[in-house]
Amino acid sequence: MYRSTVSVGHGGGRRRTNSAAKKGKRDFEEVPSKVTSPSLSQKKCSSVEPSPHPVKMFPDLKITRRKFPETSGLNPKTKAKKKINKPFKPKLPKKKFVRPSLSAQLGSIMSKTDDLTNTIRKLGGLEIKEQALLDISSRNFIVGKLTSKFPSMVHFYLDRCTYEFFHPFEKKQISMVMFYRHMVEVQLSSSRRELQFRIPHKLIQFPDDYNPSSQKLSIFFNSSLDLEKVRKVVLPKIVMNNGSLM
Repeated sequence: MYRSTVSVGHGGGRRRTNSAAKKGKRDFEEVPSKVTSPSLSQKKCSSVEPSPHPVKMFPDLKITRRKFPETSGLNPKTKAKKKINKPFKPKLPKKKFVRPSLSAQLGSIMSKTDDLTNTIRKLGGLEIKEQALLDISSRNFIVGKLTSKFPSMVHFYLDRCTYEFFHPFEKKQISMVMFYRHMVEVQLSSSRRELQFRIPHKLIQFPDDYNPSSQKLSIFFNSSLDLEKVRKVVLPKIVMNNGSLM
């Protein structure tokens, strides 16, 4: 009796020897294949259990799907919005804030100050101070050869106008009181915004700087609006007090 042997490789399996193959006999010996132990990664993968479905974990959870309106073959995310034709509304120009002039602001402050002063004098039993018809800030003053160093407020009353003249060379402030009845050759210049007049007698504070026969006094205003106020309010008072216009 012939012996047949089976050689087993590393991969396992079986193989017939040459002696058995020659005799035509098939005598095999089954040899178990080499079993390899699973790797660490395979153990980890086999130990992880699949997560349950959210519905099973939360039975009260309801999954709803968003419903899009029916479109004509367009993706609802990329659907163009329909343009609504709104009625045409013309754009109106914005109203610009017009700040009042400096003279208007100072005039309102002076009038409020005069009202407060008269109220205090009335409560104290004193004579009420005369209130001016018009309070306007000036730009400059001229008396003969001299030009005032600083401007001041001009107060127009029923029979006179008053203002402060700051001497350009001497450290003194002269209170000017110009009565309408002494004014001659009165004229208003819109281009220069100027009230010009002549006093036909000498001025005590200006003995060498003012010649009453040829020189004049001038009051310059900041705006044409102030000049129009003088034209409407002051000129009629000058005429009523026998002043002469040019």
